[in-house]
Amino acid sequence: MGGTKPKRTREPTGPRQRRQARRYQTRSLPSFPFGEVVDLSAGGMRVRRNGAPIVAEGSVERFTLVAGAGPIHLTGRVAWIRRKGLLARTHEYGVEFLELDNELRARLRHIGQKGHDSGPSPEEAEAQARRRIYASVEVEDLYPILGVEPDAPADELARAYRGLVRRWHPDVCAEPDAGAQLARVTKAYKILRDPDLRARYDEMRSSAGQIIPPEIGGSAQAA
Repeated sequence: MGGTKPKRTREPTGPRQRRQARRYQTRSLPSFPFGEVVDLSAGGMRVRRNGAPIVAEGSVERFTLVAGAGPIHLTGRVAWIRRKGLLARTHEYGVEFLELDNELRARLRHIGQKGHDSGPSPEEAEAQARRRIYASVEVEDLYPILGVEPDAPADELARAYRGLVRRWHPDVCAEPDAGAQLARVTKAYKILRDPDLRARYDEMRSSAGQIIPPEIGGSAQAA
């Protein structure tokens, strides 16, 4: 007896949000820990990487673009993630930039049009137009969230996670940020318990422009 084969679904399942700002192709952008920047606009960017992204749809990350006149520090929300074909390992995701003022928007448009940041003299601009544009990402340090060292084995991660769940679960913890702390702990553990995700995270962590420690007062340590 043959069963009915399940239908394959396309990723992502939710509707994609379209950027309104004009887009610029960025084939000269090199790869960075999250992937290769495919196009850039004053409102966001599209990134491609080989393998599943370590970020989740809806997560907010911090990025840095370097394109001549100095670094541009940006905050972006991962608006969507999709896989390029059912059997492909390549994924793409869209990033929506947040908290942009008019100056930042103008600088991003200038990078897209000219290949370098605005601000330098015409002579410098000509030289910078031949340079590559670099992007890096600031990575949150997940190990202190669980209170373990980066070389902690799987059983130590599991013990730390169970203790923090008992500490921060809203059913037993009356602190107002208990739910948020439990979510941070769970997110960190989901990444670090999976060998493939942990390997990709460690690679990103080792090559990131800046490692972000847990916020003061927000370290999810077990009591």
